[in-house]
Amino acid sequence: MRSRLVTLLLLPMLCCSVLTQAQNLRLPDFGDPSLQYLSAAKERQLGAAMLQELRMQGAVIEDVQLNEYLNSVGQRIAATADNGHPYTFYWLDSGSINAFAAPGGYIAINAGLLLATRDEAELAGVIGHEIAHVAQRHIARQYADSQQFSLPVAAAMLASVALAAAGGSQAGGAAMASVLAANAQHQINMTRSNEQEADRVGYQLLLRSGFDADGMTRFFDYLQRLPGESVGQLPEFLLTHPRPGSRVADTQQRLGSTQAQNGRRYSQSYALAKARMQALTSSNNTTLLKMLQERLAKGAFDNEPAERYGYALALKQAGRYDEALTQIQRLLQRDP
Repeated sequence: MRSRLVTLLLLPMLCCSVLTQAQNLRLPDFGDPSLQYLSAAKERQLGAAMLQELRMQGAVIEDVQLNEYLNSVGQRIAATADNGHPYTFYWLDSGSINAFAAPGGYIAINAGLLLATRDEAELAGVIGHEIAHVAQRHIARQYADSQQFSLPVAAAMLASVALAAAGGSQAGGAAMASVLAANAQHQINMTRSNEQEADRVGYQLLLRSGFDADGMTRFFDYLQRLPGESVGQLPEFLLTHPRPGSRVADTQQRLGSTQAQNGRRYSQSYALAKARMQALTSSNNTTLLKMLQERLAKGAFDNEPAERYGYALALKQAGRYDEALTQIQRLLQRDP
């Protein structure tokens, strides 16, 4: 049972979009030593336990407007999966560009990922990819296949991820690479296959839900061009996800249909949600205020209502309520 529980701890890490950090979760004991796969009910129980723990750690963003927006996009895509699976979407208060599908249809999107996207279609592409992981039951399939996954290897992987999360990303990455290199290639191949399948299924979900499916490709391309310690610097066979470059090429082959590019790419709700997220999660509100003030003064923005809304929120965060009210009044005059 102990080795299976360690494997369960690893599963969310193996079903994420970019690179994840381990969480110390208090998980339920399912108690059945003959369990060969996760039932839908037990997946839901595990996902709920993870969300509860994240909330206890203060890692979840509890904001009504942001949650309503995320669920409007997520449920629109999930409705096209046709599997009757319930989905729960939530934001994590983290600046890293990341998202993951946890057991039971619990899908987490980092604040940093929303802020990194350039339009709603890119965000939808990530959400569609994570919904595909759930719809294809990748977590249960990995669990059923993980009986050969030894406790020492699992423990070493968790330790290396924890080391990276604690700030020693270089050492943690090297430790994980050595562990994975020594482990069976079968586990890596299965994970890569799941990621490719999630790309394919997610792409179809985007088409069905009316989003611009090219958003998935554009966001993968953006990840590939990120400077610094990006996923593209690791050897492909050691990645728990295919290289963004290979995923770009694979997805681009599906863009012959005009429907792919003609779907929804942008919305005012997206622009307002992104502005709100920036204001609520900024680590330096003074710098943010200065940047927004300068952009508004110069007209250097793509969406004035969203820019002014973000500025009003930043002013409110700084306790400058009269100035914030002035910005809101200007918004109301523009769009009563």
